Amino acid sequence: MDLMSKSDNLRKAKVTKNDEFYTQLYEIENELKYYSPYLEDKIIYCNCDSPKYSNFWNYLYDNFHILGLKCLISTYLDNEQSYKTIYDGKTVKQEKLVGNGDFRSNECIEILKECDIVITNPPFSLIRDFFDILVENKKQFLFIGTINVVKYLNVFKELKENKVWTGKTHPANYIKPNGSIYQIRNTIWITNIGENHKELALTKKYEENNYIKYHNFDAINVDKLLDIPYDYYGIMGVPITFIEKYNPNQFKILGIDRIPYNIELGIKGMGEQWCKDFFSSGGKGHYTPTMKNLCLYENGQAKIKFSRILIQRKIDCEK
Repeated sequence: MDLMSKSDNLRKAKVTKNDEFYTQLYEIENELKYYSPYLEDKIIYCNCDSPKYSNFWNYLYDNFHILGLKCLISTYLDNEQSYKTIYDGKTVKQEKLVGNGDFRSNECIEILKECDIVITNPPFSLIRDFFDILVENKKQFLFIGTINVVKYLNVFKELKENKVWTGKTHPANYIKPNGSIYQIRNTIWITNIGENHKELALTKKYEENNYIKYHNFDAINVDKLLDIPYDYYGIMGVPITFIEKYNPNQFKILGIDRIPYNIELGIKGMGEQWCKDFFSSGGKGHYTPTMKNLCLYENGQAKIKFSRILIQRKIDCEK
C-alpha cells in the first residue's frame, strides 16, 4: 500500500469514526522509556483504554513497580457497559460507571481531575476535544495523534508557545480490532512531560536563486527541513513536520498559514491573476482572489504548497 493510500485510509477513518487503532507494545516501549523519571509516584490515567485490548495498560501494569507508579486507572466501554479499572500495585479493582465511559463525560473528567498524567492513543477524530480537556484541567500527558494535529489551532497555540512538543519516536504500525496490522506513517507523540531538547542541524547557506519567495507574503518557501539556511534571518515557510525539530532557542514560530495567523501576519489575498494562472495550468481546489493562503510561482507556474509553519531564525543562535 502506497503512502497516498494510507493517507486516504486515515481520512476515511475520520469520516466514518473508524478510530480503533490499537498501539503495538513495542511502539509504547520505545517511547515511554524516555519518561520513566517523570512517572514515579504518579497516578496514570488511560482514559481511552480497555485492559482487555490496550497495550498502554499492559505496559504500565507490567512495569508498575519498575516505574514506581502510585496508581493506574483506565476507563472504557465493554459490551454496552462502561467500567473503571484501578490497579494500586497489589490488586486490580473494577467498578461500573454510570455513563458510557467517554473521556468527555463529566464522570470521566472527575476521574481525570484525580490523576497526574494521561497516557493513551485517543480516537483521532476527537483529538481537538481530547486536547482541550487535558489543557483545561492542567494535566500532563503523552498521546498519539497524526501530524495533522499540528494544524489544529488549539494544539498549534500550545506548540508555538513551547508548552507542548512532539515525542521521541514515530509509531507507525497499529492493530485493528480484527487483528490485522494497519500502517500509518504520519503519526507522532504529543506531550508536555519533561523538556523539549530538540536541535535542527543546519548546513545550507542562503543563496537567493535557490529559494522562492511567496507571491502574497514577504517570506521564502523551504520545501525540506534540510534546506533551511543557517544564515537567513527573514521569515520562512516550512513544512509542518518542522514541529518535530522545533527548538525555541533556535527559532521563533510566528504562525501558520491559516486564520487567524495569516491575517495577523499580513498575508495578502492570492489575487485574481494568480488564481487565473493556477486554474489555467490545471490547478485543483477551491481558491479565490481574497483567500490568504500562501501561494507562489515556481518555474513560472502558479502553485500552492501544503500547510506551512512560518518561522524566523533567532539572531543570537549559532549555526
